[in-house]
Amino acid sequence: MLSIALLHHPVYNKDGQIVTTAVVNNDIHDIARMAKTFGIYRFYLVTPLEKQKEYAAKIIRHWVDGFGGVYNPSRREAFLLCSIKGSLAECLQDFSASPFVLATSAHPPEEGTLISNSSVKAMLQTGEREVLLLVGTGWGLSKEVLQQADAILEPIRGLGAYNHLSVRCASAIIVSRITGEY
Repeated sequence: MLSIALLHHPVYNKDGQIVTTAVVNNDIHDIARMAKTFGIYRFYLVTPLEKQKEYAAKIIRHWVDGFGGVYNPSRREAFLLCSIKGSLAECLQDFSASPFVLATSAHPPEEGTLISNSSVKAMLQTGEREVLLLVGTGWGLSKEVLQQADAILEPIRGLGAYNHLSVRCASAIIVSRITGEY
């Protein structure tokens, strides 16, 4: 079973400082829909900021309990996967056994275990252990988060040197590679 956590803290800004990024409406919509499409068990939105949690909850309520869910029932199905948490530690409390924590990075890590998409796919197919995929906003997950992970997924490589995908695009590519056929 695969779950995904979109971390807004601790992540880097373009200057390499650890920051908390803002929750973005499009991230919630697109990642929830992608999660439903690929059979993800739970989509965690992770931010320590109360106002950002309230904002995310308002969006989710609209699509689950409000007019949005009546108007578009398939969108409601996707939003039912959403869970708002204040930290990675809070996400981990939802699991009955310790999940395999899989971090992502646009660049090969300086330290830590690098794992291939095919290895993660094989792990998911055996079903021996749940997997929690961590994706970061801003300029990526902090070193602290990467160090907490059991492994770091091989980076997505494009055709050139440019490598700065939106978290929505990167999440879809990664999940497609580790769950689907490509």
